[in-house]
Amino acid sequence: MKYRQPIIVLSLLLFLVAVALTGFLLYQRNQTGLPLIVSGGNSGLNINPSLPVIEEDKVDENINITIDEEGLNQEFVIDVSEVPESTIEEVDSVDPSAILEEVTPLKRELQNTREYKIRSGDTVSGITVKEWGNVVLWPDLYVNNQWIYDDPDLILPGEIVTVFDKLGMGRSELSAEEVKLLSEAYIKVYTLYAQLGSKRNASKWYTLGLALRVEPRFFEIYADRIDPRDIEMVRSLNQQANALR
Repeated sequence: MKYRQPIIVLSLLLFLVAVALTGFLLYQRNQTGLPLIVSGGNSGLNINPSLPVIEEDKVDENINITIDEEGLNQEFVIDVSEVPESTIEEVDSVDPSAILEEVTPLKRELQNTREYKIRSGDTVSGITVKEWGNVVLWPDLYVNNQWIYDDPDLILPGEIVTVFDKLGMGRSELSAEEVKLLSEAYIKVYTLYAQLGSKRNASKWYTLGLALRVEPRFFEIYADRIDPRDIEMVRSLNQQANALR
């Protein structure tokens, strides 16, 4: 019984010490924001809870990073003045004209229009010679009119044709733009003949032969729209014609 009172006193003192220690740890957590227990294995990192975790609104020319481990105290310095403000490479302003423009088809302006009524025996090429004096221009007359049938070789008496000023009016040569307009007319007529099948082969090849007189590079320009067999045939016919001269 004589030892019981000191044991009670010692237990009370230990309890008071534990309470005081717990209170101190809680105070430290509230001040630093760090948990009471830091886990993470035996990494050896020393965490000083008296240091603030994040410093805001403080910019220095140099940023010092310190790693404190067992037997390791090394300081790394990053020079902020040498770091670019942005790691994104600046792109030169884009010139809108450099962007691929949508190809706008050339527009044929018809001037001084008049009507011609088709008579029996008329052909588009014949009307072209009669009105414009040059058979090479006939696809331009055809594609700029409305016809009952989509067949340049089939026109009917009574149909009304709109005649207008010819390409190269008042000049002996066509301009570059006029050559493009006429070439487009030729490829459209060729396409119609191709759709009509073998019955229009002769007209199709004749049309391609005339197109070469307008644009010597016609086959190269419209290679993706012309049957290679037609190109071969026209070239063969031209060689035969040249041999007979």
